[in-house]
Amino acid sequence: ADVIQQQAAVQTTSDTLKKLINSDLYPLDSEKIIQPVGELVATPISVSLRQAMVTAATNRPDLRKLSLQIQSSDIDLEVSDNALLPKLDAQAQMSFYGLGDNAGDGYSEVFGGDYVNYLLGLSLQIPLGNRSAEANHQSARLKKMSAVTSYKRGLQQATIEVKTALRNIVTNAALIQANKSFRVAQTENLRALLVEEETM
Repeated sequence: ADVIQQQAAVQTTSDTLKKLINSDLYPLDSEKIIQPVGELVATPISVSLRQAMVTAATNRPDLRKLSLQIQSSDIDLEVSDNALLPKLDAQAQMSFYGLGDNAGDGYSEVFGGDYVNYLLGLSLQIPLGNRSAEANHQSARLKKMSAVTSYKRGLQQATIEVKTALRNIVTNAALIQANKSFRVAQTENLRALLVEEETM
C-alpha cells in the first residue's frame, strides 16, 4: 500500500515538474515519469532565518505594496501638515491702456506703452480655528498609523510563513537519512522473511 501511494506521489510530482519545465521534450500529456539520472546524495544544508527574512521583506509583493502605502501616507501627512500653515498668496498684474479720441489713436497708445498700470499685492489668509485642516491632518495621521500597523501585521505573517518553510526544510533534510535507514531495515526484514519462507 505504501509503495502504491508513493508511486502516485511520484507521478504527481513528475507532472508538476513537467509543467514547470514547459518543454516539448517532456509533454504534460505523456505518462513518462521524469527520474533522476544519478544517485541522490543528501548534502548538509544551512539555513539563515535573518537572510530569509531580509529576502522576504525585499521581494514579497504584498510587503512592497504595504511599504508603498506607508510612503503614500507620509506624503498625505506632509500635505495636510502644510495645510495647517497660514495661506500667503502673491498677486501681480500689468495692464496697458490707450487714451485717444478714436480707436486708432487708442490702439497706437496701447502699443506705444504710454499708459501702463502695475499692480502688486499680497494676500494673507489665517482661518479661525482651521478646523478643516486640523481634521484632514488628524485623518492623515490615522491613515499613516493604519498603514504602519498593516505593514507590521504583514511582516508577522511573512515571518510565520518563512519560519514554517525553513522548519519544513530542516525536518525533511533530517528525515532523508531516517527514511533511508528505514528502507534498508525493511529490505533486511523482507530478506529474512524470504529466507525463513524457503527454509520452512
